[in-house]
Amino acid sequence: PAAGSALAGGEAAGGGDAATSASGAQGGGEAKPKRVRKKKKPKFVEGGGSSVYVCGLPEGEEAAALSAEVAESFKVAGVLKTDPASGQPRVKIYCAPGGTSKGDALVTFLKAESVPLAVTLRDGFEMRDGAALKVQPARFEMRGEALQQQARSKDDAQIARKKQRRFEQKALAEWDDSQLPAGASATIVVLLGLFDTSEADCADAAFYSNLREDVRVECGKAGAIEKVTIFEGSEQGAAAVRFKSGDDAQRCVAMMREKSFGGSQVKCELYDGVTDYRAKALREAAAASSGGKSGADVEAQEAQLESFAQWLEADSTDDEIDPEAGGD
Repeated sequence: PAAGSALAGGEAAGGGDAATSASGAQGGGEAKPKRVRKKKKPKFVEGGGSSVYVCGLPEGEEAAALSAEVAESFKVAGVLKTDPASGQPRVKIYCAPGGTSKGDALVTFLKAESVPLAVTLRDGFEMRDGAALKVQPARFEMRGEALQQQARSKDDAQIARKKQRRFEQKALAEWDDSQLPAGASATIVVLLGLFDTSEADCADAAFYSNLREDVRVECGKAGAIEKVTIFEGSEQGAAAVRFKSGDDAQRCVAMMREKSFGGSQVKCELYDGVTDYRAKALREAAAASSGGKSGADVEAQEAQLESFAQWLEADSTDDEIDPEAGGD
C-alpha cells in the first residue's frame, strides 16, 4: 500500500506539472490527478483443470529421470503442457527432503479433455512390473503463500508466454488429427495380426466365432460397438470394429497399442477408407464378378475398393456379430 501511494503521488505530481504547464498557456486551473487502477489478483481455482494426480510411482529415485519416464507414459492421452523456461513436459515429481521421489506426481496436459482419457488409460496401468498406478483428476487446496507464483517483470512474462505458445503450437501440430479418415471411416478400427496363415488354413467356424467374441469384449472396453467383422482367411489376420463415436475408436487405438492378443502383439489403427483386408481369393472373386482382372485395371480396382468400403461401413450382416446379442 505504501508503494502504491508513492506511485499514485508521483503520477499525480507528474500530472500536476503537465497541467500547470498547460494552464500557464491557457490561463490557470488546477490539474486533476491520474487515476491508478489496481490490478485484480487471480482467483484461486480449486479444480485441477487439465492436471491429473498420480501415485504409486517408484520411490527414492532421481526426479528428472522419473519425470521423463512419466511424461513418456502419459503422452498417449494427449499433449503435455510445457514449461516455458525449460521446454520440458510439465510433470512435477513430489520429492522427499533428500531430493528423491516420494511416489507421487502431478501431470499437466495442454487440453482439459485429456484428463478423463488419462484416467481411463493409466489408472491401474503398470508403468513398471508389479507397481500399478493410481490416477485421478487433480484437486488443489489453498495453503498460503507457498502456492502463490513468484512475480515476474512485465517483459520477462511476455517473453515466457510467447515461448510457451511456440512450444504448444508445435506440439499441437504434431498431434493434429486433420489427417484422420473422415465420415464413417473415422469410427472404424482395424486390428492386424490376430491370426496367421497357418491358423487360417485349419480354422473352422468355431474359431472365428470365438475370436469375434474376444475382439468384441476387449475392444468394448473403449466404448460402444456397432459392428465386429472378422476377415476369415485374411493373410493379414485382420478384423474391423465399428464404434458409435470417433472418440471411442481413437481410445481403442490407444489402448490396443500396448496390449497383446492371444499371446501375440497386434497392430491397431483407424481404417484408412480404401484398403481391402479380405482374403486374396475373395478379392479376386470380387474382381472377376466386376469384370476386372484381379484389380489390374486401375478403374476396376478403384471400384472394388469403393464397394468394399461401402460394405464395411454398412449395417451388420450375417457374417458380423450383434453386440447386443453377446455372440453368434
